[in-house]
Amino acid sequence: MILGTRSEQGISESVKRCLNAVPSILIIDLTGKTSVSDVIDIIGNAKLVVANDSSGVHIAAATRTPVVATVGGWLYGRFLPYHIENHHSGEPLPLEAHATVPCFRCKWVYNTILRDNSECLHSWERDIPCICIEKITYEQMEELVDRVIDTYVLC
Repeated sequence: MILGTRSEQGISESVKRCLNAVPSILIIDLTGKTSVSDVIDIIGNAKLVVANDSSGVHIAAATRTPVVATVGGWLYGRFLPYHIENHHSGEPLPLEAHATVPCFRCKWVYNTILRDNSECLHSWERDIPCICIEKITYEQMEELVDRVIDTYVLC
C-alpha cells in the first residue's frame, strides 16, 4: 500500500513502476486519498511499514507497528534513531538506514553543505534527493526489512 499527499503523486508513480517488476505484489495506491485518521488506522493495522523519515515513521512507532525508514543526514539524531529510556523489550522501535557522506549532519545549513558537499547543494536546489538519501542502498533496506520479518515472525 502506498500512502502520501496529493503532491506526492509523482513519487508514488515512481514507486509503483519499481514494484511492478515484482509480479507477486498487489499494489494499492492511496496517495492523496486519505485523511490523517485514515493514515493512522492503516499504519496501525499494518504488519510492517517502510517509509522515509516522515510522520508515517512516528505514527508506526506510536501504534507499535514495526517500521524501517530511510533517514537523511541533515538532522540525524534529532528524530531518528529513537533513543528511549525504559524501552520494553519486544516493542518495535523504528529501524533506520542512512548513508554517511561529507555533509552528514549539515542541519540544512547552506554554508555547511556548500563547504562539505556542493553536489548535495545542487540536488537540494533542483528538488531531487540529496546524496545522503541517494547513497542508501537496496541491500541496507532489505537487511532491515528481513530483520523485522524474522524478529516479529511476519512470514
